[in-house]
Amino acid sequence: MNTVFFYFIKDLNKIEEEFRTIKRKQEHPDWNLHKVKTRVIIDNQGNKHHYNLGVYYIRKNQNGKEKRTYFTYYHHDYLKKIGRNKYSIETKNCYFS
Repeated sequence: MNTVFFYFIKDLNKIEEEFRTIKRKQEHPDWNLHKVKTRVIIDNQGNKHHYNLGVYYIRKNQNGKEKRTYFTYYHHDYLKKIGRNKYSIETKNCYFS
């Protein structure tokens, strides 16, 4: 049985894929895709959900050499709040406080 959280994560993955394939090329043409990370988040029932994050880089020429700056783009505020934690915010509030 799929929960509301399952559909929320599914929507986040859809938003990430749309950003990676369409919006990024229009809004940030100098961002290049390095890889797509898959992270796990655990909800209140203990179900594991996988979500995607894009890792991008920007090329800069310094002293005749190419330098790359890598960064992870969080495409939703909820993912910014979670950061690298594997538990959802709701789970942390219920069980750890």
